[in-house]
Amino acid sequence: MKQFLPSVVLTVCLSPYLAAETNRLPEGFTKPTFSYTQIGFQYGYIDLKTEIPTTDGTYDKLDAVEITGSYQIAQNFFIGAHFRRADEKKQRSKVEISSGALFLGMPLDASEKVDVIPTIGIGEFNTEACGVTLCFSDSDTAAVFGAQLRVFAIPDTLELKLGVHDNTLEGSDPYYTIGLAGWAKRHHRLSFEYTDAEGIRGYGLGYGFNW
Repeated sequence: MKQFLPSVVLTVCLSPYLAAETNRLPEGFTKPTFSYTQIGFQYGYIDLKTEIPTTDGTYDKLDAVEITGSYQIAQNFFIGAHFRRADEKKQRSKVEISSGALFLGMPLDASEKVDVIPTIGIGEFNTEACGVTLCFSDSDTAAVFGAQLRVFAIPDTLELKLGVHDNTLEGSDPYYTIGLAGWAKRHHRLSFEYTDAEGIRGYGLGYGFNW
């Protein structure tokens, strides 16, 4: 993993200059359906598939929030970042999970009203669990990668999004997302997203503004 991370960092750092120089992929690739200059916010919760029992009660659900943003530096390139946090507190204990990532995306117009978006980047992952007298915490950094499929099921009105994502942490399994979003005037996006990952199921409602 340590040998892989420098190449990811170099790719993410140099991509704005490479994209600005070429401005687009070779002929044959067309303008993506969606804009990738955006900022968004999502709030929801995650269900733990395996409950966490403690002397302070049982943890089976965590409140979750996500903030995302990206900037389309060329027709078929964008840089983005996201921050995610899920936590729950009881009288004498708490559980908190958070992650953040910086990534490069390459949106490709697969057909009319359909985009395919491979991504690659670098992420940081943190976990903390505290009881009455002590805390356990862990953090790690890894390469992140994935792909999404975005479809305007009803042009300019209703979007369907599917995704698969993973990272290079030891023992990591891919997780999957499916979402529906309503659009207004090509700028405002209201969304619902479901996530299925090892150990959790996530549900979120979000709003995004696209330029």
